[in-house]
Amino acid sequence: MLSGTKQKTAKQKKVWTPDTFVLLFVLMVAITILTWIIPAGQYDMVVDEATGSSVVDANSFHFIESTPVGIVGFLKAIYQGCQNSAGIIFMILLLGAYASIINTTGAISRGISLIVKKYDKKALFAIPVIMVALSFLGASAVIVDACIAFVPVGMIIAKKLKLDPLAGAAIIYLGCYAGWNSSFMAATSVQTAQQIAQLEPLSGLGLRVVVYVLFVAITIFYVMRYCLKVSRNRSSSLLSREELERFDADIVTIDEGTFGGRDILVVLLFLGGIALYIVGSVSWGWGLDMMVAIMMAVGILGGFVGGMKPNEMAKAFAAGVKDCAFSAMIVGVASSLAVIMNSANIIHTIIHGASMLMGLFPSAIAAVVMFLVNLVFNFFVPSGPAQAAIVMPIMAPLSDVLGISRQVAVLCFQYGDGLSNCIIPTSGVLMGVIGMAKLQYSQWLRFMMKLFLIWVVFIIAVIIVAVAIGYR
Repeated sequence: MLSGTKQKTAKQKKVWTPDTFVLLFVLMVAITILTWIIPAGQYDMVVDEATGSSVVDANSFHFIESTPVGIVGFLKAIYQGCQNSAGIIFMILLLGAYASIINTTGAISRGISLIVKKYDKKALFAIPVIMVALSFLGASAVIVDACIAFVPVGMIIAKKLKLDPLAGAAIIYLGCYAGWNSSFMAATSVQTAQQIAQLEPLSGLGLRVVVYVLFVAITIFYVMRYCLKVSRNRSSSLLSREELERFDADIVTIDEGTFGGRDILVVLLFLGGIALYIVGSVSWGWGLDMMVAIMMAVGILGGFVGGMKPNEMAKAFAAGVKDCAFSAMIVGVASSLAVIMNSANIIHTIIHGASMLMGLFPSAIAAVVMFLVNLVFNFFVPSGPAQAAIVMPIMAPLSDVLGISRQVAVLCFQYGDGLSNCIIPTSGVLMGVIGMAKLQYSQWLRFMMKLFLIWVVFIIAVIIVAVAIGYR
């Protein structure tokens, strides 16, 4: 009887969260209804002489004849959204496919394993090295969701140093996500948002690189502080003694293969491709098409150098497409929201209303509000490309009206999208990492909340500085 009561209580406590597609469908229905309520309005567009892009004339808003969306328009919206976002969708699929070939060679996994074995008993000193390496892989979006596969490496480090699984998970997950959250170049977040905002890919690179370096340094310091505390006194762990004993009894293995000449060439090819694109985008104005082209060359050459056969590369390519299909389709479905709002001409009315409210605050405070709104919104739509497709069509012109540069709007989106990924239960990657490390969500929150608040304060300061210096 008692057992049945416990099971019933557990079921009652379980909180249902809607799938992202379900949430987007509900938003589609809600926005379609709003097209019959919100009056249509429009701003005139002018060319910004500084950037050459079309921006909103803040003083030109006027109401126009309403064109609410009917059933047929609603049903066609997803198809039109996929059409409008075709470039971003195929970019996500192709980059994921080429990255999958590189990952399948095993070069990156064996490289990280080498660092762990090289430091052996002094693996504590390997933690910053591994986190820096993972941060770059996260910043370049090569390993983001795939960081789950590297959790066993973190467990090996934790065991060598008599730490706990919380520290092991943090080394891997936060190493990767510190880079992703503060990325200066990720195609699926930064460059996607810049494309929607009609900005040059990788424009404004200088400030982003500085933020990336400081953000990663803050994260490494926080993780190292916890690791040192637990290594000196294991009772200071956030886990119970019984959980630590179970962790010590677990056997964890990682790829013990030799990191050889082929692996070195694969890693050099990857790093060289990233460096070439950065130089090309800054010096010659290369766009996302060139990034995809370079990564295709890197993927194919890396596959052959890594000893893969053509059929193995084809299977890795297909697996990469499969892994990214969800994110890609999310972008298309999310874009349908903008299709509905644009068809009804209500998007500028919404921008006008938001600008009236935010116009009460100084530009810097308004920008911070934009960041905080994205931070909360990410709970409901944790996919970066999907969130960009939803919010950037509104935030880009809203920033014009508020006198804030579109680069700042991209910062607000990017950091708002990234930071909360590390605490929200709707993030599949986070929950996967917690599961692999055999942790409780509550334990992760206890460890993570202080760092999350430090991140938020730091990013607010960055946004205020960006507005003050006229960051473009």
